[in-house]
Amino acid sequence: MNTAYLLMETAKQLKHQLNFALSKEGTTAQQWAVLEALDRLAPASSPITAARVAAEIDSDRQTTAAVVLRLADKAGSAVRHRQKISGPSSSL
Repeated sequence: MNTAYLLMETAKQLKHQLNFALSKEGTTAQQWAVLEALDRLAPASSPITAARVAAEIDSDRQTTAAVVLRLADKAGSAVRHRQKISGPSSSL
């Protein structure tokens, strides 16, 4: 069998198993990845932006921002600030 195919199948199975395990906690692998990235970035002195989180989890900014908003809705709290500068990201 093709090694690339086996790697892709293994990754798909691992993601499925992770989603199943996390579903017991009411979250998804994507939400968990965002939460982990936020935890790693929290000590930073500069604002945490969707672009920074997206870079940490190898995702796009729009998807990451949407995940953060869903998590905020679940938790009932979050702070979101839009930057007035000409940048592509907003602070989370």
